Amino acid sequence: MRVTFPYVKEKSSVFGVVFRPVAKAIFEVEFPQWMYVDSGADISLIPLSVGKLIGFRREREEKLEKIFGVGRSSIPILTRRVLTRLGLL
Repeated sequence: MRVTFPYVKEKSSVFGVVFRPVAKAIFEVEFPQWMYVDSGADISLIPLSVGKLIGFRREREEKLEKIFGVGRSSIPILTRRVLTRLGLL
């Protein structure tokens, strides 16, 4: 099955103007959020603010993990499994 997504035009400090694929992700709590589409990603990331809005909380005993991106910079993350539907407006 082939799925296509619209692209948004954005400025990049490195590449000038770029076109990025986006989709409306609807989380299991029916909270819609526009997200970048990266079909090759190992995991999908959401901002902390969105996680809080859909009810994610850090448990006291829960440790932050680190993931690394391009340039070996890291960000702290908590992992969750959440049912998500992708839809287009």
